[in-house]
Order: sequence, then structure tokens, then C-alpha cells
Amino acid sequence: AVHARLSLVSQVHSGVAVDVDDSFVVNTPFGFDVSGTHRSVEEYQTGRGMETDADGRKHEPTEPTGSAENVSQVIEADGQVTSQSGIALGMFAADCLPVLLADPVTGVIGAAHCGRRGLERGIIESTVELMKLKGADPTNIIATLGPRICGDCYEVGDEVADQFVKRFPLTKTQTRFGGAGIDIAEAAMIDLAFAGVHQVVDSMPRIHAATEYLEADPELAELCRTDGEGAAELAERIGNINHSMCTLENPLWYSHRRASLANKAHEGRLLALIVRQ
Repeated sequence: AVHARLSLVSQVHSGVAVDVDDSFVVNTPFGFDVSGTHRSVEEYQTGRGMETDADGRKHEPTEPTGSAENVSQVIEADGQVTSQSGIALGMFAADCLPVLLADPVTGVIGAAHCGRRGLERGIIESTVELMKLKGADPTNIIATLGPRICGDCYEVGDEVADQFVKRFPLTKTQTRFGGAGIDIAEAAMIDLAFAGVHQVVDSMPRIHAATEYLEADPELAELCRTDGEGAAELAERIGNINHSMCTLENPLWYSHRRASLANKAHEGRLLALIVRQ
């Protein structure tokens, strides 16, 4: 869809960013995958190497298959940068905040996965610093913040919130559930400013318009009727949205917290992508 090779890393809520130009190699049909998937290129293409459980469901093998040179390595990081065209840096999230960055002058781009712990560990600073090493100028960098759980919904308790606010002033919130929460988007804005990035494109107006436009979308309406994660009627869910970028409030997004509140063991993931064409 994006006409580019994807680059996926193993996200571990760290403050580590990597320059994928140092290691990028096409090891799957879709690009570069060092997220921990232990299958060879041939196995990706043919479906070989998958194990089947007692219920007939296929899943990754419990042990790596294929020769050592074909088994994908694992790179643990929560930030990626590249200066190459045709590489789509990808970050998965389902309540955490993806931050996408680009220097239009040098062509250096970056992507950061910003959960609470990653923010505390400086993932934005690490990603921007790596972009600078490749020639980017923070004054030229443009950033945008993706979907994330909002401060009104991200309840973490007083102990976690009080620790977080020491690092990010004024980010402690009172959630709509009655307890203490934090605003990870505001925290990201603080660290972007400290990193010298002051051009931030707000996606909220476009996302809000898209959400309103989809009020009668049959596919989304059917999802709401069957997912058990809120009101059965799409119109009611959209009417309850206060922050269209909030993953918990907006049925457009996957949300770990929303799925947990519905007593689900698993949920999907959003994939934020940025590519230099």
C-alpha cells in the first residue's frame, strides 16, 4: 500500500533507537523484520515452518526453524531512523503513542514508540539524536503524534503518576474513572521541545473529521456490534468520543486497555508508518 519495504524492530519500551541503514536487509517479502519472528524468507513465502495447535490454529514455532543464516535476528529498540528512500519505518501500538519525524531538508526520517516507560527512558531524545548524527537539524524536523490513550482515560494510580510527573511536569491527570492518570502526548511534546523539535503537525482535526464521516460505515458498525468492547451502536460510541485521537474512546483504533476492560486476552495493533519516497 505504501510502495516501500517495511522495517520492524522488537519493541520493548526502551529508550534505545537504532539506525536501520546499518543493518537493513530484505529478509521477508515485506521488507526487514527483526521483531523476533523466527522464520526464513522461504518459510514466509510458503507458510512452511508454522506449527498447528490442538484447535487447528497456526502459530509461530516455539523454536527457530531454518538455517542459522536464515533465522531473523532480533533488534530490541523503540526508535528507528533512516536516510534511505523506500524504507517505511514501522511502530506498533495499541494505546502507546507513535511519534513520526522527518527532516525535509536532509531527508532523514524517524519513528518512535512512546509508552510510559519509553518516554521516561528518553526514547524521543534518542531518536532525534540519531537523526542528528545522520545530518538532520532539529529546527527543520517536523513531527506528528499518532493515536494514543488520552490523559482522561489512562489511569495509572497516584504512585506511577507522581513518579511520571517528576520527569514530565503538569502531565498528571484525574481520569474519567476517578483515579490518577497521565498524559503521554503532553509528555512527548515536552521531550520534543527539549530535543529542539518545535514543528508539530496536529492530526486531530483530520482524524475527528474522518471519525464523523464514518458514523454510518457498515464495516465499523458491524465491528462495534460484535467486538463487545463498548456500546453496540456505532453512533453511540462516536457520540461518546471526547478525544478522537484516543485509542480507548475511538472505535477506529485498537486499544489494549479497552480490550482488557472487556476481559479479552488479546487485541490488535495499529501500525504507524513513515517513508521517504
